[in-house]
Amino acid sequence: MRTARRATTALAIGAAAALIGTTPAIAATATWHVAKTFGAHQFLTSVVTVNSKDAWTFGGTGFQSQTAVRPVANHWNGKSWHDSPLPKGVSGSWIFGAGASSASDVWAVGGQGEIGQGPAFALHWNGSKWAIAKRWNTSSWATGIAVVGPGDVWVLGSAFGLGTWHFNGHSWTSVKTGSLPAKASVVSGKNIWAVGFGPLGIGNPMYISRYNGKAWATVSGNGLPSDTGQPNTGKPYQLIGWDDVAAISANDVWASGSLNKSSDGTQIAHTGLLVHWNGKSWTSLTVPQSSNVAHITSDGNGGLWVSSPAQYGVAIRHLSKSGHWATATVLGTGGKTVSFNDLARVPGATSIFGVGSLGGSGINGTSVVFRYGT
Repeated sequence: MRTARRATTALAIGAAAALIGTTPAIAATATWHVAKTFGAHQFLTSVVTVNSKDAWTFGGTGFQSQTAVRPVANHWNGKSWHDSPLPKGVSGSWIFGAGASSASDVWAVGGQGEIGQGPAFALHWNGSKWAIAKRWNTSSWATGIAVVGPGDVWVLGSAFGLGTWHFNGHSWTSVKTGSLPAKASVVSGKNIWAVGFGPLGIGNPMYISRYNGKAWATVSGNGLPSDTGQPNTGKPYQLIGWDDVAAISANDVWASGSLNKSSDGTQIAHTGLLVHWNGKSWTSLTVPQSSNVAHITSDGNGGLWVSSPAQYGVAIRHLSKSGHWATATVLGTGGKTVSFNDLARVPGATSIFGVGSLGGSGINGTSVVFRYGT
C-alpha cells in the first residue's frame, strides 16, 4: 500500500468470520477494470497515489534482452498516462519501490534489473522533474521506501548488502536495524511498520519490524505466527514468507504473505497468511482458496483489498469491515490471466489503483494498470 496520506479508518474485521479454522464464504462484489495497457516492453512493480488526478507507476524495461535495461516512471494527470523522463546515471537498473507525501514529494528506489548491472538509487520528484537523491555505487537493490515527508525518508535495501538508510532532508545515514526491512508502511514518523529478512538478507527467516521514532526492532509474540526455520533432518517446521504490510493506524496494522508448514519435514502445506494487529495482539485470518497473499491495501471503508499471484489463487478479493470475503471481477482482460504486483488506494477515497500483468505473471505478461472506482 503506497499513498501520499495514510487512512485513519480502523479496519475492525469480525474475528468470528475470519479466525483460522473457519472457512469464510466468497461472494461476488463490484468490478475492477483495465485502465491502461503498457505492453510487454515494461514490467511494472509499484504504484503510488497522491489523489485521483495524480498517480504514478514504476518499473523497468529490458528484460529478456528486448530493449535497454532502464527504470521507467509513468504519470497519471487525471486524464491520461504519459512517460516521465528519468535522470541519467541509473541505466541498468529498475525501480522496485516508491512512496510519496505530496504531489511535490514523490520518491522511487531501485537497483540492478533482471539482466542489468546498474546501481542502487533513490530518485526524487519535486513537482516538476526527477533528480537522483542518492546513488550507491554497487550492484544491489533498494527494495522499498517509507516516506514521512521531504525531511524524513527511509530507503530499505534487503538484498546484496545495501542495508537501511535514512534521509533527514540534508544528508543520508546508514542505520543498523538488526533485521533488514524490505517493504514498509507509515503511520507517522514515530510509527513505521515493515516486513523483511533476517540480518543476512534474502534466504534468512523473514520478520515484521517496527520503527518507534528511535530504533527499529523485530516484532514477535502476542499471537504472531513464528518462523521456526527449516531443520536439516525430517522434523516438523513452518516457514513464513512476508510479502506486504499496511499500517492504517497505531492500532490497525496488517501483514500478508504465506505460511509453509510441514508436519513431517517432507510434505509441505502452503497457506495464504493474513494477520492483524489491534494494538494489543495479533489475529491470524483465513484467506479462502489461496496459498499466498501478495499485496494488501485499505478499501477506505473499513475493509481490505487482497491480491494473490495468479498461480496461487484468486487474483483480487475483498474483505469487508464485517469480515465477509468476496471475489472481484476484472473487466477488459480479454480472458487472460490476471496478476497484481502492487495496490494503492487514493487518499480519502475508496478508489484503488493497481499494477500488474495480463496473460502471465512477472515479466511474461503484458503490463497494465488496474482501477477500482473513479
